[in-house]
Amino acid sequence: DNYAVRTVAIVQGNVGKVPENADRTEYRYQSLNTYLQMTRVAVNKERVDFALWPETVVPGYLRHDKPLFLAVTGLARETQTPLLVGTPDSLPAVDTSLIRFG
Repeated sequence: DNYAVRTVAIVQGNVGKVPENADRTEYRYQSLNTYLQMTRVAVNKERVDFALWPETVVPGYLRHDKPLFLAVTGLARETQTPLLVGTPDSLPAVDTSLIRFG
C-alpha cells in the first residue's frame, strides 16, 4: 500500500479537425479556449491533483509563443492546478533552420 491515489481531470473537448474552409488560426484558438474553459469547470467542481489534455490541443510552440504560454501557464496559476499538455517543440539547428519535435 505504498501507492498514493491521485485525482485527475481528463479534459476532452471533442473539437474535431479544422474544417477545410475555416480560418485555421481562429479555429485553433477557439479550440484552446474550449480547453481553458472546460479545465476551469472541471477543477472548480472537484479538487484535482492535475489536469490532462490530449497531446495535440496546444495550437503552437508553447515555449516560443508568449501569448500561448501565458494563456496556459496563467490557467495553471489561476486554478492552482498543474496541467499536463502536449505541444510541438523545436530547437535551432547548426544551419539556422529549426529541428522540430512532436
